[in-house]
Amino acid sequence: MSRTLEQSGGLRKFLVVKTDDMKKYLNVRQYNQLSNLMGIIHRGRSVDGKPQVNEYTVINMDESYIDEIIAILKNNGHWG
Repeated sequence: MSRTLEQSGGLRKFLVVKTDDMKKYLNVRQYNQLSNLMGIIHRGRSVDGKPQVNEYTVINMDESYIDEIIAILKNNGHWG
């Protein structure tokens, strides 16, 4: 079952861009600009006393087991 995050009751809190897509669809200048922007964000997080980079698990919404993952997240207060 394929559905968007909004249809599942979640909120868009993060932006995930697949590294392979960045390499495929961005030219060198655009890729460098994105890298520079990420550097600004990392420095800002550091100034705020946060880790420069957080680590996340990403699961595609069209995975066959997504309903189980959503149920686990809901049961732990991390969904909707």
